[in-house]
Formats: sequence, C-alpha cells, structure tokens
Amino acid sequence: MYTRLFTEKKVNYAPGTFIVFEKETNYAQDNAFALFEWVQKNHPNNQMYYVIRKDSPQSKKLSQYSNRVLYTGTKKYYDMITKSQMLVSSDSPLHLVGNVNRRNASSFYKQVIMKKPFIMLQHGVTAMKSHAGNKPWNASSGMIDYFVVTNTLEQEVVHQSMGYSYDQLPILGFSRWDLFGNNTPIEQKFNNKIIYVPTWRQWLNKATDDEFVESDYYQKINKLLGNKKLNQLLNDYDTDFYVYLHPFMQRLTHNLKSDNDRIHILSSDDYDLGDLLRGASLLISDYSSVVWDFAVQRKPVIFYQFDKSRYLKKVGSLVDLDNLPIGNSNQTDRQVIEEIAYYLDNNFSLDMNIKNNIDSIFGEETQEYSKNIYEFIKKASREYKHTIWSNK
Repeated sequence: MYTRLFTEKKVNYAPGTFIVFEKETNYAQDNAFALFEWVQKNHPNNQMYYVIRKDSPQSKKLSQYSNRVLYTGTKKYYDMITKSQMLVSSDSPLHLVGNVNRRNASSFYKQVIMKKPFIMLQHGVTAMKSHAGNKPWNASSGMIDYFVVTNTLEQEVVHQSMGYSYDQLPILGFSRWDLFGNNTPIEQKFNNKIIYVPTWRQWLNKATDDEFVESDYYQKINKLLGNKKLNQLLNDYDTDFYVYLHPFMQRLTHNLKSDNDRIHILSSDDYDLGDLLRGASLLISDYSSVVWDFAVQRKPVIFYQFDKSRYLKKVGSLVDLDNLPIGNSNQTDRQVIEEIAYYLDNNFSLDMNIKNNIDSIFGEETQEYSKNIYEFIKKASREYKHTIWSNK
C-alpha cells in the first residue's frame, strides 16, 4: 500500500522529518544513536525518529523516547518512512529493512527507501578497509548523497577511492565522540584495563563452530589468550583483559575460552562496545576502525595483524598498514606482549610522537560533533535538490 501511495504521489510529505537507524535495525550504540539521543535532549520538538526491532536487546535504551521510536514492520514504521524527508544512518539504507542483500530487498525498499536523500554517518573511519568492491558504498551507486568524514586525510581517501565530490564529504567527525570523557559507572569498570577488539573476516562469515576453531583467526587469538607472559603481566599489574568480537563474529564467541580469571570473553548482548572504548586504557586490534576512536581520546593502540598478507589480498586497505600513524604493525603474539608490557610499565601513557600525529590529523580534542552534524542535516534538507518525488 505505502509503495503504491508513494509512487502515485499521494503521500502527506513531512518536511524536516528524519529517520535514523543502525546495523540491521538491531542496534542503538553507534553514531546514529548518539546523534538521535543528543537531538532528543537538546531539541525536544524535533521530528527525528529512530528505527529498531522490538526484539532487539538494545531497544530498552529507547524506552524514554517512545514517541520517537519506530518498530520495524509496524504501521507507524511504514507511514513515517514513507512521508519522511531524509534518512540518516551509520550503515547503508539496506539496513533499514533489516536485509543487507539488495537483490532480495522488498519493493518498499526499492521504490521508497532508495528514493530518499541519505546521509551516511559511518560507523568508523574509512582507512584500513577498502570499499572499492562494495558498490553500495561508492558514489556510483547513487545510494549515498552525503558521506560524513572525520578529517582532511580521510576526505581525500574517500574522494579518491569511492568517487565522492568534496561537497559530498563534510568533515564533521562522529556523534559518539561527544561521549568521550564522561566516564560513567559502567565505563569506570574498564578503567586501567585492556580490551582486545579484532574485526571480522569475510572468509569466516558462514563458518561453523568446527571450521572457526580450525581457522588461523581462532588459533592466533587463542594463542595470545593462553600466553604465559600475558597472564603473568595481568597478575603483576593487577589488571584485566577483555575480548570483544565484531558483531558479525559474535555468534562464534562461545568458542573462545580462558582459564585465567583476569581474561573475560564478552557478548554484545551484555556489553556496549562504546562503553569499553570509552572506559579502557589500552586497545589491541587489527584492522578495525575502533582504533581511531581510541586514538581520538589520546589513548594507546596496539596492532595485532597476524594475517596481514591475506587481509590485504582479500579485503585491501586504503592506507599503508606498515606505516600507521597511531601505532606499530605487529604480526606475532610475542611482539604484542612486549608492547603490552611497555604500556603497563608506563601507566598507559601515549607515546609523544604518536600523540603529535593524532593532533595533526584530528585537531583539538573537544568539539561539538552532534551539534555540527545536526545543523548540517537540517541545512542539507533545506537545500537538497531532490524532493520526495525525486528521480534518484
């Protein structure tokens, strides 16, 4: 019904109405949620709506904004999306229907959602993952109208690799960065602690438990967790080590185990990654964009890139992994342990050369990210050349 009304131009269009959502409409923890929450608190008369599945473990975060929540599949969901002016997300519009397979998308997606102006907030700095083969993310797809970036270097990388004009690449940073420094009670739990957040591997997307346990990915992580020197360091410095897998790998988390009470394997059902990133004092990762969140906070990052050659061949990187400005590339657990020992011995102090690199890339530490993004969205909605009846 809504598809027909939209295509026949019989919809009561609502200017200034923005639809916000995150990955598979199942999360409320990234830039889109941070922006939404800031708008609700600072502009109570707004017309911004958040889409989420009613059975999502994170839907409870939206309970205080019930009049601004759209549960997927409901009449209100279809009604508000159809009449909205603009879509805003940290993921592609595909996620608004909870189905990231474009070929199987419904007619509502193809004929309504895809006609809407769309602002991509991103869920991480574009750098260590090439989007060259990811057509929906590239300018040529016509899916994304504005692609928010965090600095001039990233703007140039996205311009060169994905084809967006500079006007389509506003340098605004991430809404979630406004939350840095709050140190809430849950974040305090991770103060002076170490977190390990490896990203996903596309070649393990459909892996069974047995296949996962046989993989190099599992073997390397398991070897690190079982390293005797790591266990000794955790005891000597009275600290803990938390492992948090990427959302695409969370279904395999139960395969990771440790006999050390100081090593904890976390589930996304119980912990928000943002709390870990804001609270922890040292991050270990590989190619994940979370490293930039840590760097912006002027906190140290250790890179454990045990499968760098395969990753570059299968995925690719837009920056030189051998010359990263915020840390060294390590390929063995021994090298990682040496860096952990260094930072523990130096009370997690950031190397001055790395701090200078971060300052030159991101500028001052405190900025009004959500405010600037919201102002840009409103400005774009007023000036956008397409209307609800766009030929986009």
